[in-house]
Amino acid sequence: MTPILEVQGLGKRFGGLAALSDVSFTVAEGHITGLIGPNGAGKTTCFNLITGTLPPSSGAVLFRGEPVTGLPPHRIVGKGLARTFQAATTFPGATVRENILRGALLRHPLGLMQALLGGAQARRAEEAAARTAEDVMEALELTENADRIAGTLAYGHQKRLGVAIGLATQPSLLLLDEPAAGLNPDEVDRFAEILARLKERMGLSVLIVEHHMRLIMRLCDHIVVLDHGEKIAEGAPDAIRNDPKVIEAYLGAEHVE
Repeated sequence: MTPILEVQGLGKRFGGLAALSDVSFTVAEGHITGLIGPNGAGKTTCFNLITGTLPPSSGAVLFRGEPVTGLPPHRIVGKGLARTFQAATTFPGATVRENILRGALLRHPLGLMQALLGGAQARRAEEAAARTAEDVMEALELTENADRIAGTLAYGHQKRLGVAIGLATQPSLLLLDEPAAGLNPDEVDRFAEILARLKERMGLSVLIVEHHMRLIMRLCDHIVVLDHGEKIAEGAPDAIRNDPKVIEAYLGAEHVE
């Protein structure tokens, strides 16, 4: 089976500094893959190259076997790859529903004339976006907050809303950048349950960057480890937990359950 995502020899240089060097890995369809490593390891740079936020200096990215290297982010989203960010990137003055609708409309776009003139095609796009928003709110347990202003939500719900906006684009692959950052232990456990349910319910494939090792070890089918811009290990959670190179570079004496 062709992997949903293939990263081939990806590299990025900023002047004389190599932020990422010859990194290769794949994400299997329907799996959750973790991308971990110490601060400065190149994880966010790798995300930026995959999603088109930055152009690579070398290497290639294939999505469903098709090269997407160098495409602008909106084109990559349109192909079914969406990304969330470390910060809760929402429109704080809009409601939860309005925030999610903006994501949904990336998948059901209205041209300028359609939006101005209305008509059957515009109504169908709006109705499809509204259905998607309702489904996503239910999946992320945000329905009861649908009409609340996003900026008034508790931090944990704002993080969940950021994931909901990405999910509303109906991606085949969702890239999550530190979704558990700033969450308390109960919120982390609840998020893990929601993400596991999304995987089963929607067949969603996920690539997740996260420092919360209990979440990574609990959720991931496969883990890729970066250090100083290079891949130093990859494998199943048990293999990564016990890999001497990973322990030395990242996990140290930390006990990972």
